[in-house]
Amino acid sequence: MVAPTMWARRCGGASFVVLAAFAFTTCLAMRYELGGDNFSGRLEVTSRNARSLGELCDPTVNQEAGYYRVTGTRDLNMFYWFFESRSDPAKDPVILWMTGGPGCSDATALFLENGPCLLDGGRAFPRRNEFSWTSAASVIYIDQPCGVGYSYSNGSKSDEDHNEKGVAKHVGSFLLDFFEAHPELRDRDFFLFGESYGGHYVPAVAAAVMDEVNLVGVGIGNGLTVPSGQFKYYPQ
Repeated sequence: MVAPTMWARRCGGASFVVLAAFAFTTCLAMRYELGGDNFSGRLEVTSRNARSLGELCDPTVNQEAGYYRVTGTRDLNMFYWFFESRSDPAKDPVILWMTGGPGCSDATALFLENGPCLLDGGRAFPRRNEFSWTSAASVIYIDQPCGVGYSYSNGSKSDEDHNEKGVAKHVGSFLLDFFEAHPELRDRDFFLFGESYGGHYVPAVAAAVMDEVNLVGVGIGNGLTVPSGQFKYYPQ
């Protein structure tokens, strides 16, 4: 399996409209860290998803990764990686994590921040993250919007996202598809969390799904919400 890269595939030839420079730099750093031989493992591909094999990331929990062809789109294939909770997967809440950018793969969080494994410089294989959010919750990581990381569409402009409305529609549809395939998770407490440009994504997706899932909370870390006001107060 090769490392995810930013804008690995584009959707209809168009990319997301605006990039925050500092977040873009973070994505490039993540791409460098995941290059070479650091990201390895085997995936068994099925028609809907790819189930992890071997000891990739966290062998102590059930996990799956792959694609959903999102309902209501022409050909939007959204990549995800799901980890069950290490504690009590039958009762613990479910979290959807959304990395910002716009344009950052969720591999940023999975391998460098709150995921179940971390990539340290020079290591040939991820190490266990004892402080992962998966210690107390089941977590979904996704590459979004269309064109980020492994998520792609084969040239359909209707699958492109140019604003939060489009992101909310497509991520919301992904969530409904995911919970339909995992009915045992549908009634769990569900949280939406994000960082950076997630300050735009999280509220939009929450508004789109709050009547469809058991949404009990949202959270934004270091959120980009109103740049014209926020940038004035960054350290020089």
